[in-house]
Parts: sequence; structure tokens; C-alpha cells
Amino acid sequence: MLRFPAGCEAACSGSSNMVPECGGRQTEGRVTTNVIYFILRTIATMALACVFIILDAQTIQMCKMEDAAGNKGSYGRQVVYKTLATAIVSPLVGILMDKITAMTGSINYLAPFLISDLLLLCSLISLCFVDKDIGLPKSDTIKGVKIIFSNVNILVFIIVVFLCGTNFGFVETFLFVYLKEDLNAPIYLLGLTITTGALGC
Repeated sequence: MLRFPAGCEAACSGSSNMVPECGGRQTEGRVTTNVIYFILRTIATMALACVFIILDAQTIQMCKMEDAAGNKGSYGRQVVYKTLATAIVSPLVGILMDKITAMTGSINYLAPFLISDLLLLCSLISLCFVDKDIGLPKSDTIKGVKIIFSNVNILVFIIVVFLCGTNFGFVETFLFVYLKEDLNAPIYLLGLTITTGALGC
């Protein structure tokens, strides 16, 4: 037992979860919010995937046109430039966010949105100056879809790609949450994960 000299007092404080929370939580509209987010995210992901496919086809066609004109249109060089851009910009944005967080005291996601909008605007302006028809092959879309879904090998391939994409999407979604919330990693380290993946490709 502890004994205190005369005139001394000891006080302690503690917390417990035995007392229920004061008030209630607002949970209305959660299902609606999740459904709307799922629909918009699905449409956005499908649109982004279509853009990537068209962009690769466009790059290959432009390289063919450059080769036919006697220039060097290396497709591999285009891929390297794209990979380097991904590897460099991601950690730089993370470092910028860390600086803003240190100055303001709270995480601010304004920097990546502004940088993304600025780069998108530069891409749109550059696209307006492209006046050359790259001559992508055009075909009947419905007929092509029928050919794809009537081939068993292609269907198996699509299923495997779907499963791999689902697993990769899970990792891509929750990796940053794990690094940030559980490991308290700085933002630039999250960008470096993209750099590592880009260099690995």
C-alpha cells in the first residue's frame, strides 16, 4: 500500500466505453450514396479503360505514320516517356502535399486536383493543335462484339483478366489506406509506390 505524507493528495482519471455515446449517428442515405458512387465509379473506370486502349492504338498508328514518312517513331520510346512521367510526378505531388500539410496542420488534397486539372488542360490545348488524321481503322462495333463473345478462348481470357483486375483494384484501393492510416506513412511514400510500380513495368 502507498502512504502519502500529510497534506498530499492523489487523483486519477480514466476513460471507459461502458457508457453509451451521447446522441445518435446519422446514417440516412448511406445506401443511396454507395449506389450512386458505385455507378459513377464504374462509368468512370470504363471510360478511362477505353481511353487507354484508344491511346495505345493511336500511338502505334502515329509511330507507323512516322516510320512511313522516314522518321523514327519508336513506340517503345513513347512507353518509356509515359512511365517516366508516372514515376516522377507521383512522388513530387506527394512531397508537395507533405509541405502543405506541415504548413496548414491538416491534410489538403487541393494540390493533386489542381495539378491534375492543369495537366489535363495542357493536354486539351495540345490536342487542339493536332490537325492530322491518324487513320485509325474503323469497323462495325456490334459485329466485333459478337465475334468476341462467340469465342470461348476470348471469354476465358476476359474472365481471367476480370479476376486479376478485381484483385489489383482491391490492392490499389486499400494499399494507400493501409500505408496512411495504419503505418502513418508520409504522402511522398505513397507516391513512391507508384514510382516503384512504374519502374517495374
